[in-house]
Amino acid sequence: MDDKNFSVVTNYALNSYNLIKKIQKSINNKYKIGGDNLFYILVVVANEGLNQEKIGETLWVNKSKVARTLNTLEEEGFVERRQDKKNRRQNNIFSTPKGKKVYEDTIKLFNQIIPSEDEDKLKQILASLSKAN
Repeated sequence: MDDKNFSVVTNYALNSYNLIKKIQKSINNKYKIGGDNLFYILVVVANEGLNQEKIGETLWVNKSKVARTLNTLEEEGFVERRQDKKNRRQNNIFSTPKGKKVYEDTIKLFNQIIPSEDEDKLKQILASLSKAN
């Protein structure tokens, strides 16, 4: 990758990071969600029934962090644990109506910031980044 391409990718990454942080701050303030807990909710709603290990792999966090965060989110009513029918030692995580509302509001906010006419451009950028990954 030459300097120009690196600069372009870095610029996209920083802009994406800033966009995510803006959305995260808004949603966290509205729902009183702490830290990066929003990302857990988004992963759970988008992938209903994942176990804690898969959530950790998706978010690149260790098992104890996942357990602590899910405890908090469960206490606050965003997610619920259900015992896996095949493996009783394992829990699957599902969203609650409150968790689904957070997800819907996050999507709405994203769509307000990124107009739908930019969707093709966004898909091209993501496809390029996926190839590099």
